[in-house]
Amino acid sequence: MNFRPITRLALLAAVVLGQVATQATAAQPKADPGQELATQATGILRKYCHRCHGVQFKVPAYDVLNRDILVATREGADPYITPGKPEKSELWDRMGSAEPQTGDAMPLSGPKPTDADKDIIKKWIVAGAPFPKATSRTPVRDQDIVKAMVDHLRGLDDGERKFWRYFTLATLYNNPSVRDDELRLARAAVSKLLNSLSQRRKIVVPDVLGPGQTILAVDIRRLGWQERDAWSAILRAYPYGLKFNNRRNDEDLRRLAGELSRLIDDEVGLLDVRADWFIDSASRPPLYHAILDLPGTAQALEQRLAVDVESDFLNVNLKRAGFARSDISHQNRLVDRHESSGTDYYWKSYDFRSNEGTGNIFKFPLGPVFTRNPFPRLAFEHAGGEIIFSLPNKLQAYLLVKGDGTRIDDGPPDIVGDDQKNSGTTQVVNGLSCMGCHKDGMRTFKDDLRVGAELGGKARETLDLFTPQQKVMDRVLRQDEAQFVKAVEEAAGPFLKVEEDKDKPIRAFPEPISTVAKLYQKDLGPEEMVAELGLKDVDELKRLVQDNLQLRKLGLGVFLGSGAAKRTEWDSLKDRTLSTFHQVAVELGRGTPYRVFRAD
Repeated sequence: MNFRPITRLALLAAVVLGQVATQATAAQPKADPGQELATQATGILRKYCHRCHGVQFKVPAYDVLNRDILVATREGADPYITPGKPEKSELWDRMGSAEPQTGDAMPLSGPKPTDADKDIIKKWIVAGAPFPKATSRTPVRDQDIVKAMVDHLRGLDDGERKFWRYFTLATLYNNPSVRDDELRLARAAVSKLLNSLSQRRKIVVPDVLGPGQTILAVDIRRLGWQERDAWSAILRAYPYGLKFNNRRNDEDLRRLAGELSRLIDDEVGLLDVRADWFIDSASRPPLYHAILDLPGTAQALEQRLAVDVESDFLNVNLKRAGFARSDISHQNRLVDRHESSGTDYYWKSYDFRSNEGTGNIFKFPLGPVFTRNPFPRLAFEHAGGEIIFSLPNKLQAYLLVKGDGTRIDDGPPDIVGDDQKNSGTTQVVNGLSCMGCHKDGMRTFKDDLRVGAELGGKARETLDLFTPQQKVMDRVLRQDEAQFVKAVEEAAGPFLKVEEDKDKPIRAFPEPISTVAKLYQKDLGPEEMVAELGLKDVDELKRLVQDNLQLRKLGLGVFLGSGAAKRTEWDSLKDRTLSTFHQVAVELGRGTPYRVFRAD
């Protein structure tokens, strides 16, 4: 065997290469076992639990992918998760320790978690139930948003520019607690809501612009908004408007803001609003009513849609059902379905303050009361109701009314309630609460009225004609539901059915508008406030607050401790010229507040 001597140079090279290899190995970040466990556990929850507890909400407001909900104190029961204590966690009781034969083991149907899955969940709870940290995203700055709008407008003809509007997701994108799937839901929510506020026949999918897909752009003519001056109504309510033409210490942003102003007419005003604010605010009154141009009474709406409730009653041209209990109404409830040349379907519910007297639909099933009603002694007297009708693009619109048909913003709490808290409370708010409840359109129900009402003679004959057999009503409900779901897929699918979810049915996703509205409604912790103000990190926030008395007077002193700010205080314009956000932005020199006021 022929040996060759090792030279000093070769020896030196070997040493150096060895050091480099050692340094490279040391430089690689070690996997965080807590984060690995968090990813595994939330993946298991998503696979086995989220469909019923996060998409369908079989238990109201229970979302297994929301840690705040999981660890919250519950009256008369253990939290769903008590960090560190599986034996004090209902989720573990149901998934890990319940015997299948007892009926308590979850999930009730479909694939079951394996023993290995259960072991991961138990270890995860013992470890404190950590959630995965958000994927690190490069923050999107004000300059990035303005530049993307300028670039887009440059590519349009002069006459086209004034019709384009932009919905920005930068605040959500810059918040590390917001997951990527929630950002996709936000894009889908903007698209679904824009189309839910449209009277046009075609679904309009917004264009995606900007870094991180943080801007959605739409030509408002395709929604019919320019005819109703909808954008002005939005700007009058907008609490986050800023102009950057005089932004100090940022020449590039000032230049871009100046070019933006030159590209559009002054009368157009602000071109962009925050998507999360829009999703929460334009889905509820007064904006919901104003943008969709909903009339002030059910009678006016019915006239517009060519629905004749009394004539349909007299000509037995409706489908009726009644039930003793429903998810939203505290008393018995009755619903009618009408058709007309003005809408594919028009569902009208009749709700009651009491089941007694003429509020009992099983004793008085042939209402409502009206002059030509041939059964006045069998007519119920209702306190209010909900109207659901099909828009020209096949999505749905909603109206809440009093017993006399007058439009109301929210349902009386003694009549209806929303256990899912889509509006932020159990108050049923027109638009937003309805969208959250009717995720897939019309909800199925079992009619109790046909067999439950004791009638004879002509009254019995009429009720039988009103109330179809359950299989017939089920077929009608499926048709209405399928039509709505198809429109939702067209509007929201391009933003949801991507990557690993590209083959997922649209029904398997959470309802986007109500889900993102809940994100917006949450209290603002330090990380959320950093994203709200476009700051670098929590340390910068605390330093600014510590050094600025005015910021502390505006309520930001809570961030020197462990407090949080209320969203309702942060964005309120009630009896104010400027929101708290505006005032803080001025103090930080971020921009000049932009407000639109109603002309006298």
